[in-house]
Amino acid sequence: MAVLDKDGRPIKDIPLSRGKWQIKENGAVYEPMNIERVKAAGAKKNISVMLILDRSGSMKGEKMEKAKASLLEFINLMEPEDKAGIIVFDDKVDFISDLTSDKELLRQKAAEIKIGGNTAMFDALYAAIEKMASAPGRKAVIILTDGKSNRGMHTFSDTVEYASMHNMSIYTIGLGKDVKEEQLKRLAGESGGEYFFTPTPERLVAFYEKIGTQLKNEYIVTFFTLKKGEYLRNVQLSIEYKGERLFAGRRYFQPESTLFGSPGRPSLLLFLAPVAAVGSLLSLSLMKQERAYRKAHISVLHGRSKATDFILSDAAGIGRDERNEIAIFKDEGVAQYHATIKRSDDGYIIEDKSSGLGTSLNHQMITAPSSLKDGDVIGVGKAKLIFRYSEKAQKRNIELDRCPACNGIIRKAGKFCPNCGQRL
Repeated sequence: MAVLDKDGRPIKDIPLSRGKWQIKENGAVYEPMNIERVKAAGAKKNISVMLILDRSGSMKGEKMEKAKASLLEFINLMEPEDKAGIIVFDDKVDFISDLTSDKELLRQKAAEIKIGGNTAMFDALYAAIEKMASAPGRKAVIILTDGKSNRGMHTFSDTVEYASMHNMSIYTIGLGKDVKEEQLKRLAGESGGEYFFTPTPERLVAFYEKIGTQLKNEYIVTFFTLKKGEYLRNVQLSIEYKGERLFAGRRYFQPESTLFGSPGRPSLLLFLAPVAAVGSLLSLSLMKQERAYRKAHISVLHGRSKATDFILSDAAGIGRDERNEIAIFKDEGVAQYHATIKRSDDGYIIEDKSSGLGTSLNHQMITAPSSLKDGDVIGVGKAKLIFRYSEKAQKRNIELDRCPACNGIIRKAGKFCPNCGQRL
């Protein structure tokens, strides 16, 4: 976790006493087991960073020269125990240097980078994560690109899932006028990194310096979590600093049945988030916090769909056909009409529509209609959906009724229908 001031500079004097920190997980309060700075005095906690550089044809000239200079500056900032590697990509991915602490070798390899062809950005990111998966210590990827991914096997969803699986953050740097900014912002935001943009190459060195400084001034907070039934957990961290209480939130899946399939890991969680967003004075930001919805709600966490958020009514179909309420596109593992979510007396249930491909609930294939609970993970093909329905919302819905005119949902004590205006 990094804590930054309004100018994006790391705050280095956050108190490490446990009484100043508070952790809440799904409403339960926990005390941190340990709090430490990543690069505390005398510590030998190494940082591993994979530097990825777009060498497609549009990077020729000054862009490439400035990009190479910024890599050299980052290499110069490395401490003896730190490691870095270099990957370049165009229509294919090339490893220029594996992870190493040899600064001279890294400088030599950076200087040898040549211009190439198209842009296989996600393949390069995936390869970097794969290469660093077993590296110890703090891990991050920094990617510099001036365009969008137009080649390759891997997708945005594949890349974010793989990065999360290996606790790796992605820092993205967009260069030039043709940057697909929203995509780079999401890559950084959903992996716990940070996005930087510059229309010209002059600021690249400053960006790499800033990222390097942040990585060396992070805090690690460790706590034990109890084994509960909730698959999706929301964690809130607060810190008392100079008379203010600072808050940040993140979400994760319990290790025994994670979205990323790594059962059997101990329930000791490392509360590490690699970037802090800057507010008006001082603020924290971890991974994207789940919003609270008053109605039952589906979020498409991974997969291509016409939207990422769906409010449920009485029933909703899931499938590849666009007439489904929740349509999942370009996924051969999803049938035309794959599954249905329906309202029941006790909440909502999900049922596989004899898809032949199967529907999973919290990584278990369902063979009959199954009840849904808040935070459940639904799997269809490669897509992952999250069911959200708070206990407060369920209790609130007990007091709801249907409008006799339009059949819309109304409050039993209401005098007018909010949907059609009918007097009740």
